[in-house]
Amino acid sequence: MYSHTPPAPPPKPPGTHDVSRMSTPSSGTAPPPPPPPLPEAVTAGLIAAGTPAGAEYYDPQSQQEIADPGDQWLPKFLEDKSKTDLTTILSTPTLLTALTHSPTTAHPLTLTSHATLTHTLTTNTALAQHLLDAEQHLARQRDAAQAQLLATHALERQWRARQADMDVVLAPFAPARLYQRLSGGVAEQEG
Repeated sequence: MYSHTPPAPPPKPPGTHDVSRMSTPSSGTAPPPPPPPLPEAVTAGLIAAGTPAGAEYYDPQSQQEIADPGDQWLPKFLEDKSKTDLTTILSTPTLLTALTHSPTTAHPLTLTSHATLTHTLTTNTALAQHLLDAEQHLARQRDAAQAQLLATHALERQWRARQADMDVVLAPFAPARLYQRLSGGVAEQEG
């Protein structure tokens, strides 16, 4: 007496590839596409670029925390120098800069900072070059599409001109014209 019909299937989740949902986004706007991955050439270039001599290669996964020894830290190179030598070094900016940034006398935090900065600059340079290449490729594609569009418009104008010529040639055989000639022929026969 009562028929047991199964319930309707549940709606498919939005992530499935249902053809009926492909063209209609669930929200008002479609989500932005993910950024393109770096080409292997760029990644290989980043690794091959390395870092300057004496600096460590920055690897974010293997970066270890280096404790700050405080303001009493002094490079081993300067520990046996006299006060006069230390005063001369401190009063000469070029010597002080050389000691501060030299791989043998610099503090480990400075070397890590330089490695991080070098890695970031190399990455940014590679990304900028990749974006420049992509921009040039896009400009070439845009120019090619523009040329194809202009060629298509020219073909469309030619087709309309040929169609107008064809309409002129076929006008005597058009149904209205044939009917008019038939009516004229019938009127001549009757008259």
